Amino acid sequence: MRLPRRTLPAARVTTLSGPSFAGDVARGLPTAVAIAGEDEGLVESLMLALSHGAFRPYGAADLVGVEVAGAVKNVLAIAVAW
Repeated sequence: MRLPRRTLPAARVTTLSGPSFAGDVARGLPTAVAIAGEDEGLVESLMLALSHGAFRPYGAADLVGVEVAGAVKNVLAIAVAW
């Protein structure tokens, strides 16, 4: 069982991940991210609330997949930069 479920069993857990840099988002450069969670309604609400101009969140149901992909993306970025 994942940690949030044990400590906050009623929590509606979501994650936001994607190839983004805060400076790029602040400058309004096109940015696409994923918002994942089991609660489809919450994911949809977050997508609508966070979507603005060039910032585009896309919904996903695979919470673990989005978290793993975000971590792997960072490892690959470091490896390529080395």
